[in-house]
Amino acid sequence: MRLGVKLLEINVLCRKLGGSAARCGRLAAIATAFAWALPTAQSSEAVDAPLRHCWKQAETRVELAPCLRKLLLEAEDRLAAAQAQAVRAARELDRVTAGSANHARTLESDSRWRGYRDSECSRQSQAMSPGTGSGDVFAACKIILTHERVEHLGMP
Repeated sequence: MRLGVKLLEINVLCRKLGGSAARCGRLAAIATAFAWALPTAQSSEAVDAPLRHCWKQAETRVELAPCLRKLLLEAEDRLAAAQAQAVRAARELDRVTAGSANHARTLESDSRWRGYRDSECSRQSQAMSPGTGSGDVFAACKIILTHERVEHLGMP
């Protein structure tokens, strides 16, 4: 996806038109929220577009970070519960099937998924210039992918 390139172009154009770094970063963040809201039709607004959700509560980028941290902590808590449920189910499957190694595969899957999430979110955030909200994009990406993982593990 070329979203990162488009966001960089938006930021550069905004700066050429005389916009401040904060204003241009906010514009890029809003564009990101809009772009992420289109392909993912989830039930919760915070899942659809964490940046948009947090920008409704924040006046500045400094105020944006605590909101994103809170959403990420909530998503991580849900993921921990979903992963614990998946591990319990895998252990039970190993118990009744004698040697299916489902427990080990479940733990390996979680480890590999976390690597993917961090790598993908780094890719998305690095498409933006430092100081333009790249850290906010990283956090929002982690929130979205974490919610998706919770759903994949079978929790609503």
